[in-house]
Amino acid sequence: MVRYLAAAEVDQIQEWLFRSSRLREVIGGSHMLSYFCTEIAPALITARYPNNAVELVIADGGAFRIVGNDPAALDRLMADLAESYRRWTGGRISWTEPVPIPDEPRCFAETGAKVTRLLWQAKRAGEPPTSPVQLPYTAICTSCGQDVAVAFQSVHGEPAQYLCGACIAKRHHTTRERASFLDSFRDAVRKAVQETGGPEPRLDSPQDGRWPEAVGKLDPTGRQYIAYLVADGNDMGVWFSRCNSPEQMTQLSRGLSEALRASLAEPTAILLAQLAQRGEQGLLPIVPLILGGDDLFALLPAPWAVDCAARFCRAYERRMAELLRKLDLTREEEAAPTITAAVVVCKATYPFRLAHRAGELLLRRTKRLRRREAVNGRNSFSAVDFLVVTGSAQVTEADLAPSGEYRPTIKPYPVSPHYPDEFGLPLDALIQARVRLGTVPARRLEQLRELYARSLPTTRCEEAQWKHRLESLLKRFDEDSKTAVTAALGVLGSVKEPGYLRQCVRGTEPAYMAHGMPDLIEAWDYACPLENNPAGGTPA
Repeated sequence: MVRYLAAAEVDQIQEWLFRSSRLREVIGGSHMLSYFCTEIAPALITARYPNNAVELVIADGGAFRIVGNDPAALDRLMADLAESYRRWTGGRISWTEPVPIPDEPRCFAETGAKVTRLLWQAKRAGEPPTSPVQLPYTAICTSCGQDVAVAFQSVHGEPAQYLCGACIAKRHHTTRERASFLDSFRDAVRKAVQETGGPEPRLDSPQDGRWPEAVGKLDPTGRQYIAYLVADGNDMGVWFSRCNSPEQMTQLSRGLSEALRASLAEPTAILLAQLAQRGEQGLLPIVPLILGGDDLFALLPAPWAVDCAARFCRAYERRMAELLRKLDLTREEEAAPTITAAVVVCKATYPFRLAHRAGELLLRRTKRLRRREAVNGRNSFSAVDFLVVTGSAQVTEADLAPSGEYRPTIKPYPVSPHYPDEFGLPLDALIQARVRLGTVPARRLEQLRELYARSLPTTRCEEAQWKHRLESLLKRFDEDSKTAVTAALGVLGSVKEPGYLRQCVRGTEPAYMAHGMPDLIEAWDYACPLENNPAGGTPA
């Protein structure tokens, strides 16, 4: 008679035991596990098979090996064992299907090894996803995970889910109530296109409503990268505090949203012309996700994200200056209103909440640096910071706080023409350097990255050696590449010593040495001018 061997094991024993906060409770949990193995499991087998048709080979420490004659009955026993453990502890048991045991005694070890491998696979596979345990007659919204669900329904052909009233309304409004939001932006884009003399554009939405995936297809590298723009106006409380009447405040509030919308529409119109030349027209390429007051959160195509942010900021400054003059809220010799923006480049599958959080961290840091400049009596200016997120890592504030006397970044970058020279470099310098270096081989750019981002001197004693490495590297470049690189290094670094680092002074922070080349290589695939087709070398 053929006999069969099956295995089972308790999952995540330590996690279950250490879930308690008191040591006595951990001890009690160990007692429960031991009691299950020595009392409950044998009693269950005796009750199911009183004729000793099943043999409990191992029952210790949450591990079980059981031998039986009937594979179907043995499989049912393993399921009963798992259900009994769940009721006893609330935990989970993984088990294998029965494996036949050859007649030769020496083959049992091979069978045991096979069963162990099958058990490992079962533990790795886990259980299929199920709805979490709910309170009686109460379900939590599957979408937001916070509010109590009010219905179990399908929206727009999607699988039925437990949804709260707010999430149901949001899903319906994505297609039914767009006129108050996206269509208003579409109107602004059409107006901007008309001002440039372009044809009437198609500004479609993706049929499945998946904007990140649709915009990610505009990435010519095929890596499905997108970008999020997070922006916030500077010193808006000052302008609103100057309003002398409710009507004036209303006009400022309405004009502010219109200025944001029109400022975002300007780069969109330019980008539409570029996409038309590439034969990629029809989709609305830039999508505002939040647009209200002086706050903006928008989805951008990654290749043009940096230039789009710069043009948006300049358009905002111009339009807001016009609005404030119209409302008689400005004073003579006063700086134009400014804005701070952050660009987060990531995969289309990256959670937008994490991207928005990273953008907020960048905004907070940039605003803090700007505010220190204002304290020092300097002009206000708009600034842009950017970040490229690889993989699915969550960005923390510690990741955005470089320190030391030598730093591999000059971020953030001013956009306004009236920024303090020692603050850093204008963002346009980075974009122009990207164009100038478009024909430089990728391996040379990678060598520059190694030199400027990973091998910077840490003390002044190392400066001479670092300069020697730079000069040796430039000698290996061909004449055209050397000319382009030398010019770009002079723009992105020291003017007196092309290629060397420049000094940055920002508010109360100690002065430090930095260079823009690491920033350029980081944003290489995302700093293409809006009028250009993304091309050129791509650093590894």
